[in-house]
Parts: sequence; structure tokens; C-alpha cells
Amino acid sequence: MSPTPRATYRLQFREGMDFRKAAGLVPYLAELGISHLYASPITTARNGSTHGYDAADLTELDPALGGEEEFLVLSDRLREHGIGLLLDFVPNHMGIAPENRWWWSVLAQGPQSPFAGHFDIDWQRYPGPRGGRVLLPVLGEPYGSILEKGELRLHLAEHSGTVELRYHEQRFPIATATLEKIDPALPALLERGAAEEVQRALDDASAPGRLHPILELQHYRLAHWRMAGYALNYRRFFDINELIGLRIEDPAVFEACHPLVLRLIREGRLDGLRLDHVDGLGDPGEYLERLQAACREAAGTDQPFWLLVEKILEPGEELPASWPVAGTTGYDYLNEALGVFLDSGGLARLAAACRVFTGVEAGFEEIVANAKRLVLERLFAGELEALTRRAAELLADDKVGRDLPSPLLRHALTDLLVAFPVYRTYVDARGASDADKALLASVAETARAATSLEDATAIDVLARLLEGHQPEHRRLAIRFQQLSGPLMAKALEDTAFYRWHRLAAASEVGGAPAHPSIDTAAFHAANARRQAHAPLGLLASATHDTKRGEDVRARLAVLSEAVDLWTGTAMRWAERNAPLRASLPDGAAPERNAEYLFYQSLVGIWPLDSADPADLAGRLAAYMRKALREAKQRTSWTAPCEAYETAVEGFVRAALDPARSGPFLDEVDTFVRRIAPAAAVNSLAQTLLKLTVPGVPDIYQGTECWDLSLVDPDNRRPVDFAARAAVLRAKEPLTDSLPRWHDGRLKLGLIAKVLAWRRQWPAVLSGGSYLPLAVEGPHAAHLLAFARSDTEGPAAIVVVPRLAFGLLGDEQRPQPPASVWQGTRLVLPAELAGHEGWHDILTGRRHGAGDLAADQLLGSFPVAFLASTS
Repeated sequence: MSPTPRATYRLQFREGMDFRKAAGLVPYLAELGISHLYASPITTARNGSTHGYDAADLTELDPALGGEEEFLVLSDRLREHGIGLLLDFVPNHMGIAPENRWWWSVLAQGPQSPFAGHFDIDWQRYPGPRGGRVLLPVLGEPYGSILEKGELRLHLAEHSGTVELRYHEQRFPIATATLEKIDPALPALLERGAAEEVQRALDDASAPGRLHPILELQHYRLAHWRMAGYALNYRRFFDINELIGLRIEDPAVFEACHPLVLRLIREGRLDGLRLDHVDGLGDPGEYLERLQAACREAAGTDQPFWLLVEKILEPGEELPASWPVAGTTGYDYLNEALGVFLDSGGLARLAAACRVFTGVEAGFEEIVANAKRLVLERLFAGELEALTRRAAELLADDKVGRDLPSPLLRHALTDLLVAFPVYRTYVDARGASDADKALLASVAETARAATSLEDATAIDVLARLLEGHQPEHRRLAIRFQQLSGPLMAKALEDTAFYRWHRLAAASEVGGAPAHPSIDTAAFHAANARRQAHAPLGLLASATHDTKRGEDVRARLAVLSEAVDLWTGTAMRWAERNAPLRASLPDGAAPERNAEYLFYQSLVGIWPLDSADPADLAGRLAAYMRKALREAKQRTSWTAPCEAYETAVEGFVRAALDPARSGPFLDEVDTFVRRIAPAAAVNSLAQTLLKLTVPGVPDIYQGTECWDLSLVDPDNRRPVDFAARAAVLRAKEPLTDSLPRWHDGRLKLGLIAKVLAWRRQWPAVLSGGSYLPLAVEGPHAAHLLAFARSDTEGPAAIVVVPRLAFGLLGDEQRPQPPASVWQGTRLVLPAELAGHEGWHDILTGRRHGAGDLAADQLLGSFPVAFLASTS
């Protein structure tokens, strides 16, 4: 029987983590209070994969992780400890690699391959003498140059006895039907196993003049890598050429992709699925309905199977109610939990200070719009061109649309895509829902207001098509939807977030950096909605995809309270480090906007126990290189500027060199220690909230202690599980850990205590009611409190401080003085009046019935988790 979801623990497999090592961690996870191991993809991936999202075989457990045998050991260990398995599954795409037999067959046989329909390929785009061809942008230089240099060679593959094309380490099949074009005797030589003669024939045929006509007969066309953004004829995951889209909406493809997960469900070894990038699918709703039915059948139950979707909800957006899922992976909650710890007034002052420091005057919406246009031009021009062609074909017989030329349609499509405020609509076989029609009308209105077109007729015509009133219109709408999502991800998350630095913590997946703060009433309302609609959805605070660690965000949130201290300090640092900046023909390196990001990142990850400048320099140099490339202003992934990147790295390393910048590093340490107690209060508060609000708390590997990491790969560094297990076994009282709060044991201890209580009383926090509590007194605005209760078991009360920087004064621990809270109290409603008293699970202190005084609740520990004693 599957355990009730109480808390998940995300493990990143590969890069040192396999099934055997994971099995060794199970006792630790059980003691911590975890109900489900949350595994990154474990199906067979491309050779050397570091993440598993590039599957080569969805029907097999990856031998690189230990295969079926070691997985069963892990599975049995999990079941022995009462822990379930939540698996990250990728229905949108697979990895392009020779070890992907479906893909290899498609390259060899083209549209005639039995697997041709598995992949989202436009075979009509590149017709060839033997049928359609797929463009492969894998060459380091234009095709003709590579061919003349002799870098393309025919080769006999010893492992298979077949003929392949080699380009350095890359391999491609040669179609059997074209072997006689190489040499009429070649099929017979292969049949006899005459390897040396075969290779001589292949060497002769590898001469540029002979090889080109042979390659023209293949079902693929090799091209320069720069062609990818303009001429691809297959759907990708975002702009990653090596990840090809699956046609999972085809029932045959669905059946081919799910036998492993359904078998594991039937065997009782899989309890839930996290579905990656559902917004990439042609019809997410239909897929989820089919998958839910298949999972229920495999599990032998009528109860809903635990399905979670990686869906980025923009502010105000709701998950489609018709989807048969438990909820999302929790980015919506992550940003709500950050927002309640931000000072809205301070954010406005930070915006002004940021403009002064950086010189950037553009607002966030303008930055996003510019980023969308740039990304469309550089990364998705081919997809936009294909959309334009489809639209022109559909409008050829339309009375209004027939007179709209392709350049006008392309311009209008661009305007619509730029105006989209969310990732996508969900037009399906039934057409657009009322909500989608309203969204499309709003988008069209925004696009008309912003367009540079003299006549906006094209925008109106296209918006009508995108409602999907007819089957051919729906096909256009689906393609539009499959572009609007990747465009939003690449332009917002991977471009604009790296250009807007008012408060770096707010530039987070699913966030609204221009308006990130929320008040306690909005936070309570969000929790009430979650309790009503997604009580088994995940609550994230860090994931493998977040832009920075959860405790980095909690620390940087303090800047919204300490605006004067921060802005004065940052300006002083810029003056001190001015001699370290380089002067390049196109400007200073780094420019002030990048320098501002560097200072915030340094403050965010600065360790409190002991700082290793060399380690920090390496991490921050790598981070800044990635951040600057993502920003796509003076360097990028597709056009890196080595001079600029080298100059910025030189600045980072010089600033973090103790011999050269000792006074600066001392100032950084002083500043961080000034805000760190308030940051730790934020961290403990957000941790307790995640463990107790409606939903299932998710702990990303290692973050049960302080998480001072940056974006990947920084957040995928090895975790010292042995040290964490030792701290957990010690069971030190939280109040005893408070003086040593720097080392993170305080956070781990809090998690263990709350999860232990949650294991004892699962219904209270999993399905119990959510009741916001009123706070009165001089510091009522600095407290957030609520109660959870169920028909069975005790009631619980959660109390956390917010905006604690001003409350701490000169306190060096994350513990506001009890005197601060005098006169502030929780007002308990009638629903809680029948309890005799309250017991603090974290400290052991007991409190009487009636209203609760904050100085008594928070006098010895910064947060409180109370259980009723009756």
C-alpha cells in the first residue's frame, strides 16, 4: 500500500549518485521523516548524461545507475522503511543519440521507419530523392567546408557490422538501400564479413567528390550548428537541438513510452509521477487523462494516482481544473513564500537605488518584451517561420487573410507572442475554452496597442485562427502554444531574469520580479486555495532548476528591509573595486548592472563558518559567466565574447583575492554578519511554513541544512550526507543548537521535529482545515500565524516572524529579544476555544488556553509550532 504523501526528498541521480548509493541513504531519509523519495529521471539516458532528461530508452532502467537489479535493492529498502517512490518522468522529448534505437532507425529509414511517427518531425520541409529528410545542425563549420576538409568519413562499425558516417565522435547510419551507391560489391563484402575490403571501399568513397552524392541519399542532412535557430524541421525542448520532441498525443507513442512506469506501478514499486514540461505537449489535458486512467488500471484502484506536473503558473494563473493531477511541483508556492518576507516599501526604494547604481532605466515589462523579440530572432526564427507558413496556407482562401503577406503575418505573430503574459493557452480538439478565448482577446488587445504595424488587421485575423474553430486552425494553435511556452521560458527565466537586478532573489522561476511582495492576507488566501484544490501538490523552496538556493533568497530578502545599509555598502564596494574593472572597446567589464548582480550573489552565498576565497572565486566566476551569457547582451551561448568574459572573470577573482582585496572581503563579511541573523529567521520561518501549510513539502537534496547555492551546476554539488546523518542522530534540542546556528543544524533539527509530528498525525497537516489567525499589538505586522485542525488528532498552530531585521537590533543570533514582542498576541477564534492548552513541539514549552502572548511563544526560539494538549 502506498504511503500517504507527507514529505518528499529530491535526489539527483548520476554524477556520483546511483541506485546502490541511494539505497544506503534510505535509513537517513526515514529518520528525517520523509514519506517519498523523489527521484530525477532514471530511465536509460544518453551515454555520459549528467541529468537523465535526455532519455535514450524510456522502457529500461538505466544500467549506468545499476539497472534493474540495483533498482530492486533500492525499491525493497524503501518499502522496508515505509517510504514510497515519486519518479520524474519526461513525456515531452528524448535524447538524440546513437544509443536511442528509435532515433537511429529514423535516421536510417526516414519516414519508412516504424518509429518515424514517434518524433515530431516535419518530413515535408526537406524532401529528398528517397523521401523526407531531417536537418541535423551538428557541424562546427558549414557543410561544404567540413566535407572538403575530409572530416566526414564512412566507417565500418565493428560492434554491428554496419556502415556508418563519422564526424569526429558523432555517428550516423548509412541506409542499407544506398550501400550499392558506395560500391556495387559492398553488400556482398558485408555479407562475407570482409572487414578490411569493406573499409578500403569506404575510405575510397569518403573522398569529398564521391561522398556528397551518397549523403544526399540519406534521410538526414548535416548542417552547420548555426542553422538550428532558422531551419530545423523537428520540435526541440526549448532551444536544445539534442532533445527531440515526442508525439506523445499519438496513442501508439503513448503505449510505447510507458510500459516501464506502468509495470513499476503494477508491482507496487512506484507511487507517483512528476511530469516534466507538460506545456511542451500538443494536448496536455488529453495526455494527463490517458495517463491517469492507465496508472489507475495498473495500480488496480479507482482512486486517483498521484500525478504532479511541472507547470509554471504566472501570477494570477490557475492550473486547468480539468487536469486529473494533484497539483504542481511547487514554484507557485515558492514565490508566495518569498513574497511574504519582502518589504513592499523597501522594494520601491531598492528600485530607485538600482537605477542609480546600474544606470538601467527600463522597466521589467520592457526588458521582457525586448528579450522575447531577441530570443525569437536568435533561437526560434525557424519555428516562427514555420508558424508563418502554416498561417499563410490557412489564410489563402480567407476573404480578409488572403491579402496579408507573409512578412506581415510574421510581424503580427511576433507581436502576439511578445504580448502573451503566460506560458500558453490550452486549445485542444474541442477548440478554445472560454478562459482561453478571453486570454487570446486580451493578448490581441495588448499586441494591437504595442505593434508598429500601421494596420493591425493581421493581429485580429491570427487571434481568430488561434481559437481553433476548425481542425486545421487547431493544428496551428497547437504549434503556436508549443512555441509560446519555450519562448516565455527562454526570454523570461533565461534572459530577463539575468538583466533585472533590483532584488536578485525575486528573479526566480515562476516569480514576478517587478511585483514580488505579498501581504499576509494574500498568503493566507493562496494557502486556502491550495487546501481546497491541491492538498497533495508539492511545496518547493529549492529545486534543481531554481536560480538560487532557498537560504540565499531568504538572505537577500533582508535587503528589502535594510535598504539604506545595502545601497550605501554597494556604492562603497563599487568605488573600492573600480580599479579592478577593465576598459574594453565596447565598455567597462563588468558593466554596473553585472557588478550589482555580482555583489548580491556574493552576499547571498557568503559562508558564516569560514570563507574560502578560492572556492568562492571559482563558483562566482562560473556563475557570472553563465549569467552574462544568459543575459545575451555582450556575450551569449551562441556568440561568446572571450575578451569580455575573461575581463569579468578577472574582476571576480581579483575582488576575491585576499592578498589584493582584503579590506573588501572584510567589509563583505561584516555586512553579511549584520544581516545574517534576520536572514536565518527568514530561513527558519520559510522552512516551518513549507512543512505546515497545505501541500506536500519537498526537500531538495542537501537543503535540510543551510542552502547557500546558486543556479546549476552550483546547486548540484555533492552533499555530505554522513555529516547530516550524524547531526540527526545526535537529536540535540533546538534551543541548544541556537548558539551554533551558523552550521545549519538548527534547520535540520526543525525539519526532523515537525516531520516526526506530521508522521504521527498525518491527517492534520495533509487534509486538515486551514485557519488564518488574527494578530494584535504593536508588532502585529511582523507575525504570520495560522491553525491546522482535523476531526481526528490535535489542532496545530504555526507562528513565524516576518521582516525581522528591525526587530533584532544588534542581536547576533536569529532570535529577536522577547521584549520586542511584548503587547503583541495571537487572538484565538471560537474554533480553537475548546482546547485546554498548547505544547510547543520545537521547544517543549507549554502554554495555556486563550489568546497567546507573542513574547511567551517566541521568547526562546524564533518560530513556534504548537499542538493542542486536549
